Amino acid sequence: MSKRCLTLVLGAFEPEVAHLREAIRAEQDVFIDTCGVGLVDAGIGCARSIEKLKTRLESDDRTIEDIRVVYVGSVGAYAASDEELDSGFVRASRVSLLDSAVCIGDAFFPSIMEVSCKRESADEPLLDVVPSDYSIIEAPVYSTLAITRSEALGKLLSEQHSARFESLELFAIARCCNIMSIPWDSIMPITNAIGPSGHKQWLAIHEKKANLLGPELLFSINMSK
Repeated sequence: MSKRCLTLVLGAFEPEVAHLREAIRAEQDVFIDTCGVGLVDAGIGCARSIEKLKTRLESDDRTIEDIRVVYVGSVGAYAASDEELDSGFVRASRVSLLDSAVCIGDAFFPSIMEVSCKRESADEPLLDVVPSDYSIIEAPVYSTLAITRSEALGKLLSEQHSARFESLELFAIARCCNIMSIPWDSIMPITNAIGPSGHKQWLAIHEKKANLLGPELLFSINMSK
């Protein structure tokens, strides 16, 4: 009898996963947790959540290789359309670590430093039929230390790295998973356009957009190795 995969669903903070706690039963082999806001907390939080699962895995005669991680935190988008803000979600094909000082040439990342993570199943489509009221975009994503509030900087980051979606946490989660040889994935609601009013936009709709992510969409993603 083959062992089932245990899916660890992570949000940055509780409002991003509260609705899933109510919708998903424990017997569905899904563990829901929060990793913290920002790159540092997200990396530590992801590792902490995986550590918390070890006892459960051992009791079911499973190992860390039987874990998959899915991140469901929000993303901002450069030049976001009304449709994207209304019903759009992003599934990252890869995620890069960016810094504005690096982009303008005032700083650099060491050559031995990992600054990009590719999703293992990047070339595989969604397995099941996605509900028609969702718009799913498979695209590159970048992570920064701080929220970009300048539209001009958002344009620079987007054009230099061919990625117009920004997540504070995803790179840290993906890097943590890569180090631990755990597949990662993401289904992230688009909550704001990158620019001066982006945070105000996020405050107004982030919980509403999080609540659109139901189990039927979460379980439609291909998490095979």
